[in-house]
Amino acid sequence: MYIDIVIIIAADFETLLIDVNEKISETSQEIKKKQHLISSTSLCSVGAINELKLFRGANCLDDFIKSIRDLINNYNSVIQKYPKIELSKEEAYKHYHQKSVGYMTVNLIIKL
Repeated sequence: MYIDIVIIIAADFETLLIDVNEKISETSQEIKKKQHLISSTSLCSVGAINELKLFRGANCLDDFIKSIRDLINNYNSVIQKYPKIELSKEEAYKHYHQKSVGYMTVNLIIKL
């Protein structure tokens, strides 16, 4: 049995629907009438890293992607500190329950 260091990431995007009225290509007769423009993004991560971030404006998608990259790098740093450890059934049962460390609550998920 192993203790996993888990991270869950949720993301949300808000868009504006704008009028375009442009041809799709020079040879096409089809006209693109509307386009979604991303106006804001957000992400929330829980587990090994707890973060909530919001990005707005013209560069919000670029900032969001950079933030995901930074989050993955931080997660890789965390898991390097705590490699997978094999546990006995007694140890797994002991660590399965929620433990409190100061103000931070840690949930350990066990693979059986």
